[in-house]
Amino acid sequence: MQKINFLYVYLLCVLILVSVFSVSCSDSKFKNNSSASKPVYYEEEEEEEEKEEETSKEEAFLEEDSQYSMGLNSEPWNEPSTITSSVPSTVVKTPVSVPNVSIDDYMLTQKSVKLDVDYLPQRPELPTGCEITSLTTVLNYYGYNVTKTEMADNYLPKSNTSKNFWSVFVGNPRYSSGFGCYAQPITEAANKYLEEQGSNLVAYNCSGSTFEQLLLEIESGRPVVIWGTLNMAKPYYAYEWIVEDGSTVRWITPEHCLVLIGYDLERSVAIISDPMRGIVEYDLKTVKSRYIALESQCVVIY
Repeated sequence: MQKINFLYVYLLCVLILVSVFSVSCSDSKFKNNSSASKPVYYEEEEEEEEKEEETSKEEAFLEEDSQYSMGLNSEPWNEPSTITSSVPSTVVKTPVSVPNVSIDDYMLTQKSVKLDVDYLPQRPELPTGCEITSLTTVLNYYGYNVTKTEMADNYLPKSNTSKNFWSVFVGNPRYSSGFGCYAQPITEAANKYLEEQGSNLVAYNCSGSTFEQLLLEIESGRPVVIWGTLNMAKPYYAYEWIVEDGSTVRWITPEHCLVLIGYDLERSVAIISDPMRGIVEYDLKTVKSRYIALESQCVVIY
């Protein structure tokens, strides 16, 4: 009888120990799984925070440089009143429709071209003068020893009252509150200078040309003044004005003017003389997309 009781107690103890061990293991496994899931979650969260931080840095950098490219600086550089127009400005922020593009290179005979164009910075003299600086870069390439400030002061059509950037430079490129212009004022500035020099060269407003036609110009040894965006950022409409003829114009920001000086089809890059950055390379399709978004504005001299 005593043996039976002892065996019963022994079995009961074993069962209790097994039960406690099972619960302990189960609880341990739950804790391990819970702690294992946390790093994945926090890593993802930290990654998102890092992305947001990088985006903020990029936007801050872009905003800082934009002050020098298209007149969004609220602190002018000791300048007189620049844009005194009573034309009301409507502030908008609408993305520009940017097409998906491809490069039709079947007409090009060379896979890679880089013209011997020297870099000309717009700063510090012309904080918003990317357009006239780009033109001066091309004039220098053709052997004309003219400065960007001479071109800005004496040849560029400017206005402190009109906001029609299709026909004049809005504001003054010497000041950080200037806005900019499109191809026609730059074409007129070039031809006024070339005529005074008795040159046989003529500047042409070739706006509306396909991007591939610009690459053919490069292949023929002619750099092209093109419109795009600062650092090839995504464009958006920033301002809307009703101008003298009653039409509405919309200013795209961060508008920027550059000189296309080469390309490499195998690496899919465009080689650019960027008045803000130097001789740089940008993705070829991105440059084409920004060129189209900025109304396919361009100037060629030949």
